Amino acid sequence: MAMTSGLYLATVKTLLGSGGLPGWTTGFESVGHRIKLHSDSYTPAHSTETTVSTTGEISGTNWSAGASNPLLSAAYSGGSVVPTWTVTGSGETSLLTYKHTNNVVVAGAVFTGATGCVIWADEGTTPANPPFVSVAFSATASPNGTFTIQWNASGIFTWDLIP
Repeated sequence: MAMTSGLYLATVKTLLGSGGLPGWTTGFESVGHRIKLHSDSYTPAHSTETTVSTTGEISGTNWSAGASNPLLSAAYSGGSVVPTWTVTGSGETSLLTYKHTNNVVVAGAVFTGATGCVIWADEGTTPANPPFVSVAFSATASPNGTFTIQWNASGIFTWDLIP
């Protein structure tokens, strides 16, 4: 099975059920969000995965693996931008959106076979490094120069709070 897009339900369930993750010193919105690239050999387990996986992880020139994955806020073109969580609408039409206003742009990137990415929270001990959203790319990325992830202007995901 190939890389797919989706929310990691175990992380969301923990966040919603306890009001945060045990062992964390700050809230989910305040922690560093890192981005990890994966190949098609990684199949997200959205309903059970609680720690970011290293299966099929991509690394190369100007893109590090593991704990050195770039902080999402520092990988932006135009400088550091913190991701936003917004609630729009009201009552029965409320939506929660996770959005990054700038694209990821990495100059001099050389790697092959990235079919998607996982955004994960770099904080906490239980669970450590929880993934919260995977994004499948529309085409395999194998840059030899500038690597860009252009986020949807509407957000990375929108959640209907009252379906």
